[in-house]
Amino acid sequence: MPLSQRALILLLSLNFIWMGLVFPFLAFSSPFASGAWLVTLVLAALALLPLYGLWGRKDWALWSALAIMSGALTIDLYAWSTHLTRVWPLLHAAVAAGVFVIAFRIGEPASKTVTRRQRIFFAIIVAFPAWVAAGGLFFPERIDEFLPFRVPPLHARFIGAVYLAGATMMTLATAARAWHDVRVVTVILALWTGLLGIVSLLYLQAFDWSWRPTWFWWVAYIWFPIGAAFIAWNQRDANDHPHTPALSRLLRGFLAVQGIVAVALALALLFAPSVLVQLWPWSITPLLAQIYSAPFLAYGVGSFYASRQHGWSEVRIPVIATLVLTLTAVVVSFLHGRLFIVANPSTLVWFGGLGIAALGLAVFTVVPRLRTTAPA
Repeated sequence: MPLSQRALILLLSLNFIWMGLVFPFLAFSSPFASGAWLVTLVLAALALLPLYGLWGRKDWALWSALAIMSGALTIDLYAWSTHLTRVWPLLHAAVAAGVFVIAFRIGEPASKTVTRRQRIFFAIIVAFPAWVAAGGLFFPERIDEFLPFRVPPLHARFIGAVYLAGATMMTLATAARAWHDVRVVTVILALWTGLLGIVSLLYLQAFDWSWRPTWFWWVAYIWFPIGAAFIAWNQRDANDHPHTPALSRLLRGFLAVQGIVAVALALALLFAPSVLVQLWPWSITPLLAQIYSAPFLAYGVGSFYASRQHGWSEVRIPVIATLVLTLTAVVVSFLHGRLFIVANPSTLVWFGGLGIAALGLAVFTVVPRLRTTAPA
């Protein structure tokens, strides 16, 4: 067995000690850990799966290791933020970092198609944004049953629009067959979930661990970016483009401008939230401003990256997902139009920007001759 796999088995064994022995003991003896021990015992049992996979040299072993370590890191955050223990989470985080480094180093062969494991990963992700989208759009007053925080109905519905776009994107990615069809999608997924996880760390104390959505939130925003980054890393040399008509200069320019505007807005939301709070067309908090920066940055970078691709199939999924986002955001904004100040310039920018983006994306989606240099 290669040295890297031996090292990975050693680190996963240390993970099992933490998940199967140390944390259950702390959970049983602490009033702060009510119910968490059951989740931990399940994860401890699952922690044996990658050990079995690596020992038997199964092709799914690395994927199971990434998933289990992501769940274990969620337990670390719980133990740290509730003051259950401060030393063990740090030690285990170092173990997790070692697992990720070795797993990425071992990697998987690049593929010209979407592999079965990649498709399963995308399909699992679909459920999370679809659940949040349903709650935000149709049950905005009960959004705290779907997210680990409560927000007003307009915010809930805008978040629902964002997650509806995410669910659409991942559903189409699950159905894709060629790697070039999901190349841009994978970048968007990694950036969106990764940045949202980092922003959430800045507000760790605001999360209530007795709230079930908190656990789903952290498992998602640790595992999803790591899995997406793992796919992107393995596929970094799969740069083939389809033999189809090239994208038109009009579509390339539209995507590039859309990307630049979205990235600029995202950076402002992320690094100057107090300023954007004053400029936003409706009431917003710094926490929400920084949370919104994640999807804006992901779609912005994704749009600019899409403008560098060759054919329509490579940009079809992000274009449709962004169309769903902008169109749904316009609709929910009109539903709560009384909350917007007509005289505020940001209101005009909001409706005008979303409207132009939705209209342009719709035209490119339904008129093939405008999106390529030759008839499709």
